[in-house]
Amino acid sequence: MDSIPIGSRFLQPNRQLLVNGERISIGPRALSIISVLAQADGEVVTKDELLETVWPGITVEENALQVHIAAIRKALGQDADRLHTLRGVGYQLEIGQPDLPSPDLPSETQSLSFPSATVLTPESGGPAETVKDGRKPALRRVWMAIALLVIATVLLGWMLQRDPGSASSDLRVAVLVRPFSADNQGSASADAMASGITDELIVRLRHESQLLVGTDDPSQQITEGPFADAYLVDGNVRTNGELLRVTVRLYDPHGAIVWTESFDRELSGLFEMQELIAARIGNSLRVALDVGHESSAYGGTDNPEAYAAYLQAMAHQLDPDQSVPERYLERAIELDAGYVKALAVLSISYGLRSNFAPTGQEAKAEVERMDAATHQAIEANPDLWIGYAARGLYHANARQPDLYDSNMRKVIAFDRGADPDLVGSIASWQLNTGRLAGARASLDRLALIDPQRTQSGINMWQALLEADYDDVIARFHRWIARDEDFAGSDVRWVFWAYLAKGDEAQARSLAAQYNLDTKAWDTYLASPEIRIMSQTELTQWVDRELGHDAFADVVNLATFAGHYGEPELAARLLRMAIEKRPVGGYPLIVMWWPSMAEMRRTEEFKRIARDTGLVAAWRESDDWPDACHPFPNGDFECE
Repeated sequence: MDSIPIGSRFLQPNRQLLVNGERISIGPRALSIISVLAQADGEVVTKDELLETVWPGITVEENALQVHIAAIRKALGQDADRLHTLRGVGYQLEIGQPDLPSPDLPSETQSLSFPSATVLTPESGGPAETVKDGRKPALRRVWMAIALLVIATVLLGWMLQRDPGSASSDLRVAVLVRPFSADNQGSASADAMASGITDELIVRLRHESQLLVGTDDPSQQITEGPFADAYLVDGNVRTNGELLRVTVRLYDPHGAIVWTESFDRELSGLFEMQELIAARIGNSLRVALDVGHESSAYGGTDNPEAYAAYLQAMAHQLDPDQSVPERYLERAIELDAGYVKALAVLSISYGLRSNFAPTGQEAKAEVERMDAATHQAIEANPDLWIGYAARGLYHANARQPDLYDSNMRKVIAFDRGADPDLVGSIASWQLNTGRLAGARASLDRLALIDPQRTQSGINMWQALLEADYDDVIARFHRWIARDEDFAGSDVRWVFWAYLAKGDEAQARSLAAQYNLDTKAWDTYLASPEIRIMSQTELTQWVDRELGHDAFADVVNLATFAGHYGEPELAARLLRMAIEKRPVGGYPLIVMWWPSMAEMRRTEEFKRIARDTGLVAAWRESDDWPDACHPFPNGDFECE
């Protein structure tokens, strides 16, 4: 059967749901479920049958099924009453078209059973009804999805209700979201909860076309631009065993509290209640609020346990031992094989480890893991940019610069100017490949989308590559003044800024404070004889001093040779690192650092650029690094 009518909708099983010829947004699992129900031709399909069909070989809690049933009801709209719930048994879908045309009005939401909870209405701000079901919580981590959806639906309802006509207006309401705080002081898990709820809230709000959403930093006042008169959201999170309390406040542009609410929730069976809240707010405002549980539509997960594991990984992302966050990410993917964000972050972690692995064999294995994870991310959802960005980084570490570029151009095709993470990913690629003018333009756009992103490490990286060392150091001190954690990967920009300014004492102090590895620096300073060694002698010396399998240390040694005015030695060391291992993108990134400027003028660098496929990629795309220029005769020069 090519097309199955469901009231005014038409389902093409496992392909798409249509109304008036237009495709309705529905997640892949929800589409699988409605396809199974429709193909049952009006017969009851049990919950076990649905779980076994849609999640074959995977143990999934019943809450996951409820999430998608709620999404299906939302997608069916006025035809939602065709989907029947048989308590304790399963679901039944009436197919076929109505005998009489039905008015285009929102349908009544079906009666649902929930654990003890209070539903709020936007009109009153108070309790509308209380419904009970004596079931105990089944998942300890459900609180994250619950809190997120309560906050998103109520917040959107209040702001859009303030002007019902804004639903059809081109003007967007500016909102800044301040990071939520954890009341459970000193708990890494509680901090991860609060951070995760904040991040997911921002992502969901950004999917609302009527809102312009940015992040807020209390220490930085925005006085101009679209966020100068923005509403502000903040809140705090407390957990106690199986209970969660989230308190949220909404301030108007003048700082007055216009709405505040505390939500006390049990941890199970609340997914459909959040959909009910969203549906009632949407009906009352005559707008469709896309705040449901279809997190997979933007690379997230509908599995609360998978999300909890992802949050724990983020809480440990700065750990020196990257095996800790990797274990959490692998657990998240085990629970949800289509968790695109987790796959992308895991692949990046594999890439970092490939560059600092102790042996070439281990480095190759990490890149192979990158390959598998990025393939899986794209297969899970080819309509998301995240998988292509991760795939691009895989090709960077596999030393396939042409494929790195082509995947990032796929990312650019997704750019609609509203997603700061996407624009930040483009800027990182441009910085990685020496395209500084493009990176500058991308970061300028990023600042317009979310002004607080100008305080991130990527801006320090840009400033360093443009040799604006004072700006790097000033950004660092502002960061420290905010008393925030500072990533080791960002500290190195400050280290090089001090070194470039000739302040070796401050660079040494910073390295000691942040536990930066100075082995290559110390080795270079202690070994002036390497400057006059032949290539054979240099190779023997590196094997003896740094180890036969040394890679990252050799790349670092090249950067210090460049800094101390030995460009030929820097190029020879860079060549040595590349020949030692066929994988690892680190050498192709450091070549654009300011300390390597003289090295880029050497003939050896030109040979490296040709041998690694860089020149072929530049010619194919006609997109050259800022420091390099082609000649009509086929040659090129860099500076």
